[in-house]
Amino acid sequence: MLLLLAACARPIPPALEIEASGSSEAPPEPTDPAALLAWIIGDDPLARRTRTPSAAGDTALAAWSAVAQSAAPSPTEWASIEAAHRGTPVVALARGARLAALETALADPPAALGWAVPLPSGDPSQDQVRPALDWLGAKPEALLGVVERQVLLGWLDAPGIPVGAAARALSAPTYDRASATPAGALLLARAALPRDPDAAAAGRVALEEATWLALMGTAADRDAEQVTLKALRADAGARAGVSGDPTNTLLTRAWQGLAADAGANDSTGLALVAQAALRWRNACTDAPCGGFDRVAVMEDAKRWDPTVAPLADAWRVIAAKDALDHLQAAYDDPSFPHALDAIVEVLLGTGGTVDRSLLLYPSPGAPVQLALSRAAGGGDLTTREDLFRTLEGRLAKQARAAAATAPERFREPLTRIAKRAE
Repeated sequence: MLLLLAACARPIPPALEIEASGSSEAPPEPTDPAALLAWIIGDDPLARRTRTPSAAGDTALAAWSAVAQSAAPSPTEWASIEAAHRGTPVVALARGARLAALETALADPPAALGWAVPLPSGDPSQDQVRPALDWLGAKPEALLGVVERQVLLGWLDAPGIPVGAAARALSAPTYDRASATPAGALLLARAALPRDPDAAAAGRVALEEATWLALMGTAADRDAEQVTLKALRADAGARAGVSGDPTNTLLTRAWQGLAADAGANDSTGLALVAQAALRWRNACTDAPCGGFDRVAVMEDAKRWDPTVAPLADAWRVIAAKDALDHLQAAYDDPSFPHALDAIVEVLLGTGGTVDRSLLLYPSPGAPVQLALSRAAGGGDLTTREDLFRTLEGRLAKQARAAAATAPERFREPLTRIAKRAE
């Protein structure tokens, strides 16, 4: 399947081809929108070395140009431009600007965190002693891969974004590593617009099976349910031809089959859901899988087609329940900071707002509980009990909303999750 994607991803209309990287002079600024985008990014699909047009007629590009020409834009300025122009090329261009700044900030972890996770800086507390990049679980250089993936996903923010120029640049040997990642492969496939309804149908079946297994696992809070879950996984694994839990295998098959039909908007959107689900399960092939954007990508994928929403919403519930369970189990444990990371990511992906200083707390306490309660819509609550009551209420509403539009067999585990959260 990957060979199929590679084979189908190369042809780009000649009008979108860009000049070789060795050109000594910039070509004339074009007026055609697709050609202008190619002119802006040149030979860099990661949008780090962009040209700024003299007169961008498009509102989104004009807003991006204004920030690009300002003095030392901050991470939050780029994040604001991105948020104001979702579904346009500005999403990838703003992320590319953050990537360019990150490349020079790796020696300063607090600054690097700001470029990778562009949240408001907040007001640090005296007891914040957690290293800035502790959530990463890798060397600072790994941040580059995290933000590169965000740029590639920015080109896939919505079906109306012209991806030809980015895909053409990504096809160069210089970017073999990036093009081989799941996000890169999907971008190349979308540019080629292949159609394979049979592969897409198989991919959707695999995604629905994986989602159901993940829901059943997330909802299995009791011993008897765990016994049933083990049997369900064994049966599904036998049918999938793998031993043990086949969920990750099914998710991989899902995005690859759906990418073979990337000419269809619903297939591309569902492929994004499958890739984000693999990342949430820390089973991606381009580790580190995190980046505080996995749940947000599940939501963003819904822009591609209305049929994407039931699967995306189910995975957002899975992520929310996983994160809440982790936080409850680790609250008085040394692993608390990583549980905090997960709940912050869920809140960011479901409409909550936090500041970056929250990621630096090494242990729970009133400041953490207040910030999380506010982000979850619970108001100015500072006790542990109030925090969990707020998070559980938010999960219950989310699960019930997902159950209302979910495929029939998803409804029972979603309803079970909602009832217990209530």
